[in-house]
Amino acid sequence: MAPPADAVTQGPADQRPAAEDAKWGIGSILRMLAIFWLIKTFFGGSSKSTPSNAVRTDYYWPKFNKSESVDFFLFGSDSSRFTDVSDASKLIWTETDVPLAASSDLSTEYLYRPSKGVQHNGTFYLYAYLVRSGKPVDRRDPAFDPDSVAVKQFQLNTWMPKQKSKQGINLLSGQDSKGVKSTHEEQAEQAAGPREYVSYLKPNLTIAMVDDFTKYPAKSIPQPIAEHMTFDPVAMEYYPTIFFNDFWLLKDYLIPMNETVTEVPLSFTLSTMTLWKFTLFSQMDQAFGKQESWGAMGEGESDEFKRVLLEGNPYFLALTFSVSLLHSVFDFFAFKNDIGFWKNKKSVEGLSVRSIGLNAIMQLIIFLYLLDNETSTVVLFSSGIGCAIEFWKVTKAMTVSIDWSRGIPLPKFEDKAGYNNASETKKHDADAVRYLSYVLYPLLAGYAVYALFYETHKSWYSFVLNTLVGAVYMFGFILMCPQVGPLLLPSYPLSYVPPGLQQLNHSCAAVCLMRHKTVSDCALSRPWSLFLPARFVCNPLLPP
Repeated sequence: MAPPADAVTQGPADQRPAAEDAKWGIGSILRMLAIFWLIKTFFGGSSKSTPSNAVRTDYYWPKFNKSESVDFFLFGSDSSRFTDVSDASKLIWTETDVPLAASSDLSTEYLYRPSKGVQHNGTFYLYAYLVRSGKPVDRRDPAFDPDSVAVKQFQLNTWMPKQKSKQGINLLSGQDSKGVKSTHEEQAEQAAGPREYVSYLKPNLTIAMVDDFTKYPAKSIPQPIAEHMTFDPVAMEYYPTIFFNDFWLLKDYLIPMNETVTEVPLSFTLSTMTLWKFTLFSQMDQAFGKQESWGAMGEGESDEFKRVLLEGNPYFLALTFSVSLLHSVFDFFAFKNDIGFWKNKKSVEGLSVRSIGLNAIMQLIIFLYLLDNETSTVVLFSSGIGCAIEFWKVTKAMTVSIDWSRGIPLPKFEDKAGYNNASETKKHDADAVRYLSYVLYPLLAGYAVYALFYETHKSWYSFVLNTLVGAVYMFGFILMCPQVGPLLLPSYPLSYVPPGLQQLNHSCAAVCLMRHKTVSDCALSRPWSLFLPARFVCNPLLPP
């Protein structure tokens, strides 16, 4: 005797709500297609007929046949255990004589009036029933047959942390961009406190009948499929797989629930989904959830990625992914080229030590800026590696030691041989930086005044960082091009070019090409690339 429809045992893993977003890659797609191929190759076709030599207890068999006529019922309830299907007020939608996993899309609209409990962070569940045509859905009916009823539960609302205020306030007037009076201390206290969780309702949902009628080995059902299946362990059969697909529902479309929300229009679609597509969506849900939990994907990046897939031009999208991939490769070679040149460098004759120090400071400013804006771990890692390399280069260009003369350990920087006060290189280096400062300092001061009066910031620390990083972005191109920037400027007044400088010329040109020119210029000239999540644009000189 099979268990009742409302108490059937679940598969090896409980159904979990759809995760928020993660990694879309060729490897993931190939892995999912491989799973589908293995299922079809080794686990049999879609026929339910039992071979004469098969052992029934070794396999799970489909309880329903494909294209079998079924009736569909959709109920809604605030309770996590719903059985009273006779309550007409709970019925949302019904369809009769639907070909199982072979029908065209059916849709309906429903005006939902949330209860007081749902308005105050309560839960609302959907219950989808697939019943053999003509069979009763109510278990209290004498003709009720539990083997003819498949049911699946889904929580229509979800809790998410309330978005932190990222707009800040004007530090002089104390008003935010909407004119609301506040202080940065209040905003800092709010941001530092525990995040408030709010209930959001999903207004659109696709209920998919998965086209899967495969016989599965009882002990080796693929995990991505098993966690969505419902089994009858007595009869060694599984019910039709019902998949609530909200993969393409972005967070921007979710409706926050509170006491002021009295009516919510809901849209439901009943469709058929192929097994490979079902496996793909479930795998991507899992991957996105893991990426976000590991910190490899920042909050909201999965939605931005989905938005690119939904709204972006496919040709531009393919080009953007190619540019992002090249960017990562070039970034690696840029680091390798930098380290290869400076590793055995003994003399700094003809080099601008000041520009090396400026590079290190600029990288540190960018790293602190990314950290203050809660950028994803991948971007922070790339920027942190670049920052560490720049400071390592400072130790190769100067003699760095610890000075204890003042009672506390302080770094002490001394010029290396060939770069002392009598050195012509140091003289021209100082002149180059001085001339550049005549332009940099006034523009930096002007930008700081403008930002202070007309822009909002989270705190004075954020204001300082935003001002400094603005100067870095504005003048970073000077250091990106060796023939223009102060890196090689001291060599022009010299009567000859030192051999080390000739090697540096080729090295810096390669670093410039690989890290900045080819990829960054391409990304900046195409606004659509800015819609990619920050982790796909790993150049530490680009804003997140």
